[in-house]
Amino acid sequence: MEELIQMIHRMILESLGLENHYDSHTKSLVNSMRFLKYYKDSSDNESSIALSSHQDSTFISIVCQHNVEGLEVQTLDGDEWIHATPIANSFTVLAGEAFMAWTNGRIRAPIHQVKLTEPIEKRYAVVFSTTPSFANDMINAPEELVDAQNPLLFKPFKYYDYVNVKEDYGSLKAYCGALVTISLLLP
Repeated sequence: MEELIQMIHRMILESLGLENHYDSHTKSLVNSMRFLKYYKDSSDNESSIALSSHQDSTFISIVCQHNVEGLEVQTLDGDEWIHATPIANSFTVLAGEAFMAWTNGRIRAPIHQVKLTEPIEKRYAVVFSTTPSFANDMINAPEELVDAQNPLLFKPFKYYDYVNVKEDYGSLKAYCGALVTISLLLP
């Protein structure tokens, strides 16, 4: 799994022209694995939200859905939810807020949720994710991604400070957003 995580990071950095940051970037990361179990609200006969809408705070989350539906991703305009239908022998990859800030908004952290519908009563998932190490948790967009056409969207911040107060601020933009107003709805 670590090899897959490194490959995804490499592909993203190469697509942004940041190959020279790969070694320092990946050395500053730690990997984690979580086992999750979601339950359907038994008082709701049709469907229920088992995990409310949110953005991951990580760099990358790789979700193994075990062929059980439920993961939904919100469209850019926020008007609808798209089912992330699981495909056998595959993973779902989600960028998180740390990557969104580090790439100065070039990579979007999608809003997603888990919604269980009949006949699914519970859902198991395994999530592999990358976050900054405790020793090197400063999130700061590389200078190559900041210019007159792409002003800094997020002030540099310490990742674990943000994670510890995320519930109070509600969003990355509220916590460390720059004073520039720019739509993150990228083409």
